[in-house]
Amino acid sequence: MKKVFVLFLSIVFFLNCTSSNNLSSISDLSGTYKGDISVYINNQYHSTLYNHSISFTKVASSNEYLLEGSLLIANTCSIDNNLLSIQETTSASTTHFQVVEFANGNFREEQLEIEFYQNQVNPVTSEIGVSGKWIGTLTKVN
Repeated sequence: MKKVFVLFLSIVFFLNCTSSNNLSSISDLSGTYKGDISVYINNQYHSTLYNHSISFTKVASSNEYLLEGSLLIANTCSIDNNLLSIQETTSASTTHFQVVEFANGNFREEQLEIEFYQNQVNPVTSEIGVSGKWIGTLTKVN
């Protein structure tokens, strides 16, 4: 009987130890994340945004979120399996240029690693005139 009890406790302990702190539930990802973000223009380091905040608010029961403070014109993203995604989209345009944006990120425990991109593209030649990139790691604050 003692062996059965020890086996039972071992199984319970094993299951508790192997449960993940991974943010697998989409609802866990809503909130504000804060951290330093490196800014690049045309792949050259430009500056750092210190203590920048990005907030995520879940839209209904989908994997879509509203963004506040995202650094891009786009104000929505999708989050699936802890991966943030903004598909390449033209956020603004004139006869002289288009603003093309896209982003990706990865949620790990209480942190978010981001890469946001914004390109100014010539609509006739499709040539990128100016590119912007924001890279950082932010920590969930609420």
